[in-house]
Amino acid sequence: MLSIPLPVQESSSVEPAEVPSIAQSLRQNLVVVGVDVRSKTDIFRRCAYMLSSEVRDLDGQLVIDALWEREREQNTAVGHGVAMPHATLPQLDETFLVCLVLSEPVDYQALNRKPVDVIFATMGPPSDRQRHLMLLAG
Repeated sequence: MLSIPLPVQESSSVEPAEVPSIAQSLRQNLVVVGVDVRSKTDIFRRCAYMLSSEVRDLDGQLVIDALWEREREQNTAVGHGVAMPHATLPQLDETFLVCLVLSEPVDYQALNRKPVDVIFATMGPPSDRQRHLMLLAG
């Protein structure tokens, strides 16, 4: 058997970008298991309530409106019972992650007609788009 040596690669001086852990973005008040909701509207209301409880002087209706604005562009169900809604809110200084595990799956009007029972909602300012994408990747 003929053995052909593989070329040795020199180490690169370019360091890969660090992908932040989702755990670093989680806040205890923004993670709830066993959420009892019946519709996408209820999910958005719950996300808005949670975020407006965390961020002083944030109007929950602005959050709901921003979630619906994004949802009208494209349904945010991603399959396997997961939805990833997003709200862009200039009033925020940072991006927040709300995690909900629903007590029962909900009809999310997904293209595949499958219900969802896990929600990862990102809400942040337009200037923090990179952070939003990093959270989605995580």
